[in-house]
Amino acid sequence: MDLRNAVRAGRHTFGFTVRHPTGAASPRVAGATAQLSYDDGATWSDVRVDRRGDGRYAVRADHKRRSGHVSLRVTAWDAAGAKVEQTVIRAFALK
Repeated sequence: MDLRNAVRAGRHTFGFTVRHPTGAASPRVAGATAQLSYDDGATWSDVRVDRRGDGRYAVRADHKRRSGHVSLRVTAWDAAGAKVEQTVIRAFALK
């Protein structure tokens, strides 16, 4: 990301980490998915998510558009069945 919260269109990889709140019971993080939207969340597309270990994941995105905004939705779950979903509309811009 640059100082304007934008990335160049095309392929890039970014990471995220899933962890339990401090002091909470900590069952093993079992998995995560990610989706991107180019229309402020009206429609979503699955993107590749690679597990890096210890709750860390890498998203591989290929932005075909050359401008606009990208929204991000991440879903994660643990071995005990707890699940969290976080959505950020207009998470970053394409340039």
